[in-house]
Amino acid sequence: MIFRRKLNYLLNKMLIPPINELALSKQACLFWRYYFTFIQR
Repeated sequence: MIFRRKLNYLLNKMLIPPINELALSKQACLFWRYYFTFIQR
């Protein structure tokens, strides 16, 4: 899936600069929540 590939690219781009783990995990949590709600629509 092209969408899945684009998603992986965005995730990698987001995770490469290690800002601080708490903020990153929080961002990832929000992102996955949005992602799953988007899929279940």
